[in-house]
Amino acid sequence: MTKLRQQIGENRQHFKVGFAHVYGGPQSLERNTRMAAQNNLSLGVIIALQTHSVNQIVATQAASDLRNYQWRMNGTSWAGKEGAERDFKVVTPSRYATKLHESYVSQAAANGREAAGIMGQYPGVIIAFNVCIEEELAKGGESDEGMLGDYSPFAIAEFRDWLRHTGAYDAITGPYKGQGAPAALVGQREIGGVMRSPFYDHPSPSNSNGMGPSFNETFGTDFSSWKLAYWDLDDNPNPIINHGICLMPQPGNPGSVPGGFDAPRQRNPKHPFWRVWSYDVGDQGWQQPPGWPAAPAFGFRQHLVKHFVADLAAAVISSGIPAEMVFAHQVPGEMVGAERCRSGAHPLWTARLDANGTLGSTRFGPYDCALADRYCSNWGIFEWHPLPNAQPHSKELYDAAIKALDGFFASSGYCFFPGWWIEGEGPAGGGTFPLNDSQFACAMRDWLAGHPDIPRPQACGI
Repeated sequence: MTKLRQQIGENRQHFKVGFAHVYGGPQSLERNTRMAAQNNLSLGVIIALQTHSVNQIVATQAASDLRNYQWRMNGTSWAGKEGAERDFKVVTPSRYATKLHESYVSQAAANGREAAGIMGQYPGVIIAFNVCIEEELAKGGESDEGMLGDYSPFAIAEFRDWLRHTGAYDAITGPYKGQGAPAALVGQREIGGVMRSPFYDHPSPSNSNGMGPSFNETFGTDFSSWKLAYWDLDDNPNPIINHGICLMPQPGNPGSVPGGFDAPRQRNPKHPFWRVWSYDVGDQGWQQPPGWPAAPAFGFRQHLVKHFVADLAAAVISSGIPAEMVFAHQVPGEMVGAERCRSGAHPLWTARLDANGTLGSTRFGPYDCALADRYCSNWGIFEWHPLPNAQPHSKELYDAAIKALDGFFASSGYCFFPGWWIEGEGPAGGGTFPLNDSQFACAMRDWLAGHPDIPRPQACGI
């Protein structure tokens, strides 16, 4: 902390200087918060929850049912990805994996309660609170399209109900009412006094009962049943614990329903059924979906990611953390590339929390401020470096940092946490992301010194 103050500065009334760290329990948070207060610094707290890095509690829960893992488009599940952190036995973010989902939500709430208590002891020191760290689907599809997730029975059952506004997405009885597929994707009509998906009361995907086009006619599919084609949850309610299970059983075998509902198993970005499953911006000519940015009609895979982040954020806010300081911590897929955006299903839209209007992402390299501004007027970057692999003492690094900060300040950005601060003595600011003992730190110091300590004109409560 002493070195941070020496190289960059310390808090002023309106401009804050500090650091973020991953939450490691109440004892370490109390120590860091107390020391930050003593050093006139601010603090950001990151709850390290996401589906690609599984803690022991969640791992134990997942192993009790193989449906808790992300299954893949080609039916191989996690096979062949041993040792790959974000591919081997990564768990599903599906809300229908109820026990698993509840374990994440409960842990987020418990961490929030512990942090809220410490914030009460040291008012004003903690200024930003992140949920998750780069939540995304498994990355296997970057190099192998057949490895795209998530095709677990939980995810596909949720996809079906999300499209139809049934089950947990029922407009009256569902815990996620109002969060089903948007009208821009499925249309809507009044059923039972409530606006719902037009497929809500269709007896089967091929039979609309005279109430407009059928599901098959709308999306170019040929299903004959709403039951899942593989391991329907009603027909197979018990956990799957046999590692030799056939993930895509042939007709006539246990777990198979001929003509049953399924997610698309062949990527076809122009097909209407693929677009409701996964609207991948890079595969759509970099065109954002209908309704963008206020209510974009992204596909279910993108909603799967966004809902997971939103549910953890809601748990943290309900635990006592002020809503205005809660942010996501997402990879902005459009800024990284088409393959990563498709594989992870994480366009920048997944970083916007509808509960409070904030947007939080990570970015190493150029950042599209205009894109962030279209989503909200209160955004931050919680892992940031302007020029990865730069020489620590180069003018290029200094100039890139100044340019980035000028751009952030001219837009709606508020919180920026550079990475990574390397501990130790001497010139430790090298490596992939040179920060301390480098021109990056000098640029931040000079930029802060060159701006008067006055409130931002478009301040949003921070």
